[in-house]
Amino acid sequence: MDTTQDTMLAQAAEPEVITYTDFTELDRELQNELEREAEGFVRIGYMLKIFRDTNILSGTEYKDVNDYAMKRFHLDKSQVSRFTRINDRFSEGGYSDKLQDKYKGLGYAKLSLMLMLPEAIADEITPSFSKSEVQAIKDELDEERKTTDLEILIEGTDERQVELENNLQKVVWQMLHDNTELYEQVHSLAKRRASEEHVMEKTRITEEYHDILAPQGEAFHSVRIQGVGRMMLSIKESGEDIKVINGRSGAKEEYTWKELVKALERCVDINMPAAESYESRYAETWQVEEKKVAPVQPTPSAPSHKPEPRKQSKVIKAQPPKPKKEAPVAAEEKHEPLPGQNTVADIPGLVPEEYQETVSVEEENKDSVSEEVVEEQNTIDAEETQAEAEQYVEASVAAVEEQKDNSEYEEYRTEFFLALEYAKKALSSKEYSAAIKNLQNAIRRVEFMCEIDARTAEE
Repeated sequence: MDTTQDTMLAQAAEPEVITYTDFTELDRELQNELEREAEGFVRIGYMLKIFRDTNILSGTEYKDVNDYAMKRFHLDKSQVSRFTRINDRFSEGGYSDKLQDKYKGLGYAKLSLMLMLPEAIADEITPSFSKSEVQAIKDELDEERKTTDLEILIEGTDERQVELENNLQKVVWQMLHDNTELYEQVHSLAKRRASEEHVMEKTRITEEYHDILAPQGEAFHSVRIQGVGRMMLSIKESGEDIKVINGRSGAKEEYTWKELVKALERCVDINMPAAESYESRYAETWQVEEKKVAPVQPTPSAPSHKPEPRKQSKVIKAQPPKPKKEAPVAAEEKHEPLPGQNTVADIPGLVPEEYQETVSVEEENKDSVSEEVVEEQNTIDAEETQAEAEQYVEASVAAVEEQKDNSEYEEYRTEFFLALEYAKKALSSKEYSAAIKNLQNAIRRVEFMCEIDARTAEE
């Protein structure tokens, strides 16, 4: 075999390499592939829906679309459901083989995650978002769902936000409160912009706000506002409308960049240093998180390339609330019944007899018995505990609802229902001791309302 034959055989064994020399051509080809990928999933869902909704399988060995998909393609029932729901949500009209234009360029993994997001939020996700970034948005919403509407109500409103004009200002206020590094950048830009006399330069500085809020071109800021819950700030290209989305209700509001800049600069005072400005605006101590510095590495013998900075995520998660210093817990004041006053124990059917016994055991022994012993005495059979608690909840709610017109009860009523909510959560987790303690808290709130009745009767 001569050299020419060897060369030909070697070339034949090598895979064909497609080369591109023109950016426009390669960019268009990649875009087409991405669009085909997403549209392929929509078409799959559409075809499965036809198998599901017509009699096309009649006369075949398959009893339904799930049986067909499993035997032919090893797609289980959950995969079939996911494909059809993708078609429902993302196809034109909800029943076609065409992907809506706004979702082109997205793959199956991201579309599957977006199925579990409110449409108002899913609409803000573009192909430039990675799967992990879409997952981060979903994680934020999942975290918010752990808080009930009642718990949101109990949080009350942050008094420092009362004067803010709209939800954009509230979101920006919280965002800068949670991120002192960002606050410092905004303070610096606002100071430069205010001192600049030339209109063109002032405009250029204004555009820099986009660079610090969305370094990757787009960004999704999540913040948690007291008494409201998680709010999402969606930022696209500079100049485009800003979207504020309520993570609980899905309500979406649009604002201009001018309104965003106004909201940012409202949070800073350029006449004082950033730290003093922050403390003045938020009435809190300026705290800057220390950045961890990597230890100095030995100089390598061979030259090395400087590593590229880590790409920043487009999704900025909400910060947990800063821990507040708890005031010393004072000994709970014992409320003795007034002369002629009824207590919850005197209301027939309100507290089951077995539960009254459990409470009295703890009351009689609280000065002489350890906490562990009291808890053991209160830990009775699980099924009986749950049944008694459910009876108490029904009777208590009915009794308290009768008092709802008296404004003096409002605080105790709110605390009563919150205690019940915690008790229900404890019951569902089979944490029966915690359930009992929360139910006891609820009982005390009813007793306080009984005291109000007694005072009212005397007056």
